[in-house]
Amino acid sequence: MTLADQIVLLKDGHVLRQASPRQLYNHPAQRFGGWFLGSPGMSFLNHTFDPSGGGELKSALFPFPVRLEKPEAFGGQRSTPLVVGIRPEHARVSW
Repeated sequence: MTLADQIVLLKDGHVLRQASPRQLYNHPAQRFGGWFLGSPGMSFLNHTFDPSGGGELKSALFPFPVRLEKPEAFGGQRSTPLVVGIRPEHARVSW
């Protein structure tokens, strides 16, 4: 990933995305890209986003609510399934 200005991410012979290595790694557009790029790949957690929470995702996994950039994109007035991707290097275990 350090030898290219642009990378084309392929899956099953189809182009999923073309972007800079950092863009693909830091902001994957598909679950496959998050998992494939990195060693180990991203971990994925299923949640439900409730828009009545003021645009914040609340989870027992996070010490504080996580503000979503565009909460209106997650279903308007209804609770919506949401997949959260976490890179291992950004996780910390505490008790």
